[in-house]
Amino acid sequence: LGMIKSSFRRLFGRFYWYDCPDGFSNKGQWRRDKFHGNGVLKYKTGTIYQGNFSKGVKHGFGHLITGTGYVYRGDWSSGCRSGYAQIHYENGDSYIGEVVNGLRSGGGELYISASGETLQGYWREDNIIGTVKIDAADWQFRRQFVAPNNSMVCEIVFADKSSYISEMFNFRRFGNGALTTSAGD
Repeated sequence: LGMIKSSFRRLFGRFYWYDCPDGFSNKGQWRRDKFHGNGVLKYKTGTIYQGNFSKGVKHGFGHLITGTGYVYRGDWSSGCRSGYAQIHYENGDSYIGEVVNGLRSGGGELYISASGETLQGYWREDNIIGTVKIDAADWQFRRQFVAPNNSMVCEIVFADKSSYISEMFNFRRFGNGALTTSAGD
């Protein structure tokens, strides 16, 4: 019976859905009783993965969509989201850049939908570090950033060329500051 099931998956797995005992369905290529090559995986939760598999795990390029609105379109390595990706989060934010084990790591750009701000720079384990560029509708920020949750003195330049020098904490004005208008006041 096991040999018949195995042969069925290999022969018809590309054309028909196969319900797996772990609560998901697969349609795609098989090799040695494991997903291998291009395929589609559907979970009970409504999550769908379409992309490449190697030896039974997501590997190569793939597209994951969850029932909650999270979308990952990018590289996978041995079942982990690692490489270059485009990510859309449930709250409307989006990220384009490098990821390691599902976390923003490497060069990338995060768009924050609630504020309209774009953070561009180098990321390590979901924290932005190094030289950071933030663009908002009416101001810009560029500064070397040492570590998350640290305060720093920096300058924000507004669209009308006025500037504000102040201490910042978590990319927000913090403490006292000095505003210089575009007229130099």
